[in-house]
Amino acid sequence: MSGHEWRGRESISLARLEIPVVNLSSAGAAASLAARIKRFAGVHSAAVNPITERAVITYDPAVTDPARLVSLEIARPRKRGW
Repeated sequence: MSGHEWRGRESISLARLEIPVVNLSSAGAAASLAARIKRFAGVHSAAVNPITERAVITYDPAVTDPARLVSLEIARPRKRGW
């Protein structure tokens, strides 16, 4: 799924990515992970659901690619938790 967002006078195409995440212990862990994802260049939004263990990310494919978003930094918990 994709969408468009206006930045000034130009329209950018956004893509949507849904990935599994594991070992989320709480809503706080999900919020922390979402905040980490949002720091990636090109990410416009991120929502992480600890119940379904899924992350939904909206990003600008001209700035980043899905492989970068599904990196080990995102897809696996830190040793200390998220």
